[in-house]
Amino acid sequence: MGLIDGCILAISLSVLGNFKMTELKTNQSLLDALRKSATRIPTAEELEKQRISFVMGSLGKNSTATRAQVEEMLAKQEGKKRA
Repeated sequence: MGLIDGCILAISLSVLGNFKMTELKTNQSLLDALRKSATRIPTAEELEKQRISFVMGSLGKNSTATRAQVEEMLAKQEGKKRA
């Protein structure tokens, strides 16, 4: 852990130490939105974007693969053709 990370952790623990868990409240509209999104079925387009994002995030920092190349490879695996 670096110096900055250690300082952030110390500040966070200090701030959290001033709160009791019973004082924490979750916004009801946030809970409602989470429930709604948890039961919604994602569209094919959303799943495709998520898949591309996952692959891009999994690539190493030295990767030279582009988003277009990833999209092309995924389309090829699914038997689709890209425009």
